[in-house]
Amino acid sequence: MSELKADMEKINDLQSIIVSKALRCNIFLPFGLDLLNFEIVYTDNVPLGAPAATDYERVYINPDSHIFKSVSGDLTQRCILTFLLCHETFHPKLFHDKRRGKRDPELWNIAGDFVINLLLLKLERESKDLCPSSPLVDMKVDRIDGILLDDRFDTMIEEEVYDYLQKNGHFKKKQSTKSLKDFLNENGLPTTDANGNEIPDDSEIQVTETEFKLGDKEFKHTTITFPEGTHFKNDADKQDYDDRRSLARQTMESSLSKGVRSAELKKFLGKLFKVKVDWARITKDSLMTAFEKSHEMSWGKPRMSWLANPHMPYLPNVEEEERYGVVVLAVDESGSMSDKDVIRSVDIMIQAKDYYKGLLVIKHDSAVGWSHYYPDIHDIDIDELATRRHCGGTSHKGVFEYVNRFLTENPDEMISCFIGITDMCSDIESTQDIMNPAIPRIWLANCEHKTDGIIGRVIRVDL
Repeated sequence: MSELKADMEKINDLQSIIVSKALRCNIFLPFGLDLLNFEIVYTDNVPLGAPAATDYERVYINPDSHIFKSVSGDLTQRCILTFLLCHETFHPKLFHDKRRGKRDPELWNIAGDFVINLLLLKLERESKDLCPSSPLVDMKVDRIDGILLDDRFDTMIEEEVYDYLQKNGHFKKKQSTKSLKDFLNENGLPTTDANGNEIPDDSEIQVTETEFKLGDKEFKHTTITFPEGTHFKNDADKQDYDDRRSLARQTMESSLSKGVRSAELKKFLGKLFKVKVDWARITKDSLMTAFEKSHEMSWGKPRMSWLANPHMPYLPNVEEEERYGVVVLAVDESGSMSDKDVIRSVDIMIQAKDYYKGLLVIKHDSAVGWSHYYPDIHDIDIDELATRRHCGGTSHKGVFEYVNRFLTENPDEMISCFIGITDMCSDIESTQDIMNPAIPRIWLANCEHKTDGIIGRVIRVDL
């Protein structure tokens, strides 16, 4: 058993020193801040003796792993611990879970590790250039045995590394699983989710051991994938977590833009940070969340007393059985959203067709110019929806009034979700209260306008 494992007091002292030094270094400041928020668990129960893992809420460090056997001379335990902590907290800041999409999880994790390790090596060198006599953060990344480090991936982002690995790598995989409850029990952690419910017995950690060759180089890697959804009590908790991650990423971008002097590294960081989470994936997730809400209550079908007096507080009809409603898709034709993205948005609606009964499309500029209700999603004419008919100013007042009118004229219907495609250069904030306030709203916006006062989830679409 390693000295680090045997002496927990030393572990805590090392971690405190690492955080303290990171907070005083402009380049590593975001890592120090992150380490104040993450729960760090030191354990020798990480599957297959892997050095570290993260479930994007906790970081698990294995002080008994092979990586600590690299200690020699001035490559100290603090160097290795600093590297592992920075490495694991880098995954969430680079949104590796959200950017993976349908890619192979193991291959994607390998690509992410190559990018992170090269970037940490460069950031360490930058910080030493700023304080050559006494560097605040010391990792000696290039001297740590058994990590994924290769100069051929210099200036490549994860998607590019992944494609290279697919084309040029020769892989041998061995997969296994481990009970999540057993893992938590072994580490003295709660075996209940955020709502206090016992984690299902069949909830498993996926473990993949991979040996692979790139040219004449051989590598070994272990990927540990935790099941999602055990850390959040509700949507508000999940949103708070996403907000913290976004803030951590913004802090990192800001700190590195000020602290890095190398023109080449700055160029690469610009390329790396330009990568955003695919808006279509976020839209799908948000849409399913909205549908889950609509099943609990008829959010879009207000009580008749509210229809008679819309100034009353909104009171939805509580329903015992699950009911599917209508999705409203409002397309701002005066905006700069491309036809391709409009079609992609409609495609997302079609993919989720099993969770709602119809699609009401409203196309508008300063007024509603065209609308159509599709009770059968198969009848949707994609080309017609992408055809622009108007291009004047923008207002959403008429759109919100149209939705209310649709509910009044169709009292047996409910609305599961409202989706607005717009550049946000509109009167949304001043007119949004016209529409039933409790209808879940998703805005697909291709702009950088402030949206602080907008009700609903605003998703930025890459221009």
